[in-house]
Amino acid sequence: AGKLTYFKKCVWCHGAEGAGDGPGADRLWPRPRNFNQGTFKIRHTGSGELPTDQDLFLTVTHGLPGSAMPPWSHVLSEKQRIQVVQFVKKELVKDRDFQDTDETFTVIGFGKQVPSSEESIKKGEEVFIKKGKCAECHGNEGRGDGNATQNDEWGFPILPADLHKCYNFRGNRSDPYNPQNIFREVTTGLNGTPMPSFSDTLSEEDRWHVANFVISLCPKKEIDPLTSKPKISFVLKST
Repeated sequence: AGKLTYFKKCVWCHGAEGAGDGPGADRLWPRPRNFNQGTFKIRHTGSGELPTDQDLFLTVTHGLPGSAMPPWSHVLSEKQRIQVVQFVKKELVKDRDFQDTDETFTVIGFGKQVPSSEESIKKGEEVFIKKGKCAECHGNEGRGDGNATQNDEWGFPILPADLHKCYNFRGNRSDPYNPQNIFREVTTGLNGTPMPSFSDTLSEEDRWHVANFVISLCPKKEIDPLTSKPKISFVLKST
């Protein structure tokens, strides 16, 4: 059943074998995910690990903002989304096996969340620039204008995220202003990209400060549910 849904809805981008080479792939940026190696960016599991079923289900449900991957919650039933996840896991991931006993699934914990405050944001900025050296890629102001010459694991160009546009973050799960999304990505890293995990180099508290700092860079705006981007507003009105 998952294969049937995949070949109706997903094959055009991800390809018949799940290699991210569907008919539309060359026209899309970022390119669709190649499932064959089992490399998934948005997870609650440790760096280099496979995602949980829930991670994959949430990706299909909410889509990946800032990419061509749309939310499928209004098109596919919950059952269909579960089925297509199972098809991807068992048929399209070829280099790894979700059932292999050597595969580990270390689901991260969020610990005690540090509330956002001026003090926390200031500490987060210090960690961002000095301790975590996040600015080397994302730029001192977090505009994604640091190192722009990097590639992903497949050799395609990849740019650091503009942190002033949190509604474009792939893993925001339609909840762009939630610092938990940033904490998760700083903790897990983004497999297949130059973004590493900082779970061993930054303390849990430092990661929360960074999350609060990053969210502070993104002013809250009303999000259009159809585009997942801020609604158009007018600076100058004329009659």
